[in-house]
Amino acid sequence: MTGTIFPGPLFHGWDDQGAPLAGGKLYTYAAGTPSTPVTTWLNEDLAVGHENTNPIILDAAGRAVIYLSPGTAYKFVLTTAAGVPVWTQDHVTAGPFFNGTDIVGTAGEALAAGKVVYLSDGSGAKVAGRWYLADAFFGYSSTLPMIGMTQVAIANGGTGVIRLSGTITGLAGLVAGTTYYVNAGTPGALSVAPPGNARTVGVADTTTSLVLDANPANLAANAAIVQTTTLTGVQNDFALTPNCAVLRCANAAQLDITGFTAGTDGQRLAVLVQGAAVVNTYHESLGSVAANRLFNFTTSATPGTSGASLVGRFDYIYVAANARWVLDAHEQGDWLASPYALANFTGSGGMTWGVGAGDMTTLRYWLRGRRLSVAFSLDLTSITAPFGTDLNILSAAFGGYTLTGVQFNAFCYANIPGGAGVVPAFIQSNAAGLRLLKQDLTAWTVAVNTATLYGQIELELA
Repeated sequence: MTGTIFPGPLFHGWDDQGAPLAGGKLYTYAAGTPSTPVTTWLNEDLAVGHENTNPIILDAAGRAVIYLSPGTAYKFVLTTAAGVPVWTQDHVTAGPFFNGTDIVGTAGEALAAGKVVYLSDGSGAKVAGRWYLADAFFGYSSTLPMIGMTQVAIANGGTGVIRLSGTITGLAGLVAGTTYYVNAGTPGALSVAPPGNARTVGVADTTTSLVLDANPANLAANAAIVQTTTLTGVQNDFALTPNCAVLRCANAAQLDITGFTAGTDGQRLAVLVQGAAVVNTYHESLGSVAANRLFNFTTSATPGTSGASLVGRFDYIYVAANARWVLDAHEQGDWLASPYALANFTGSGGMTWGVGAGDMTTLRYWLRGRRLSVAFSLDLTSITAPFGTDLNILSAAFGGYTLTGVQFNAFCYANIPGGAGVVPAFIQSNAAGLRLLKQDLTAWTVAVNTATLYGQIELELA
């Protein structure tokens, strides 16, 4: 058991000769400040109308009744009645009335009493090691740091007591039994609904007091934020809910995303494609502001679709040092079918390759990292003179990707009844797309709705 010293029931002021300081003046300031006034009271209720004057004027015996605010750090300056300094004492902290854990902190901005505050690590252009008003709009000022509440006002740059746990009083408008969270958008305020970056502050035990549960963070309240969107078309600076961890895309038509807002350092975002249409994300697109842009594996569009067995997925990490959402993993989800366009099929040397819409039985692609798989089956096409060696499928036929130009070869087959019959052939890639060549590199021969070509190749994208 530890005892405490008996507190003096009255303040006594003495001059340098030990005589009562009749009419002396006791100034009360915020600790660590030159002259920021702080209130003291005449009685224990600390109520409006019961404040002491500042300075407190001592009676003929040099006495005064002084009640202090629990946990507040003061600076006292005593002078004679004529204003001659007698002594100054700084950083005098009033003992807390309620049990709790208190620390003395330095304010990074002006802090009113009864506000939720956080200890900064320097994020958001704040000064590391100082206390600021908490705001659930940002993870760095809500879910991530140490938080507490002010019991009295602390001036910018001044020091004061921050309560980290226990009970804090002097609040208003609370509902007993209700859990309160850091507010989003009103710095330092409380919220009854958990916002994005939800952080539990405490539970009200009366209408004016809160039992703090500030450290560590309540993990249940910090569960991943899931957001669903049905947006379509081009979306620049896509508005994420703060602290969003999962974005479900339920789009009925194509959705093109060029960037996401609300990124905090280390934030992970899983984009799931669960709608009926494709979602594309775009590398370093100028459509979004620099700090919201995406850094993908390829400079071409990165697609995702909802497949029969796999769901398209993009896993991003926000890297503050690069001010980018960096793609960590990507799964397309299923093959994507290419739309038909006659201009996507050409021949070399003036040769015409006639591929009708009904001839394109299969033309599809699947992106994995920078590797693109292309599969095709073109049935009963026509080849007419003058004959050349190359039948070309342009890259516009399979997503319009930017190819590296590095050659990749794969075998394919061509069946030309009435002409060469079944012809061994191979596929060669270049920056423009695919070249289909006979194995002996001779010219193709005439075919009227009879030439069938099919194969598959993997390409590398830029």
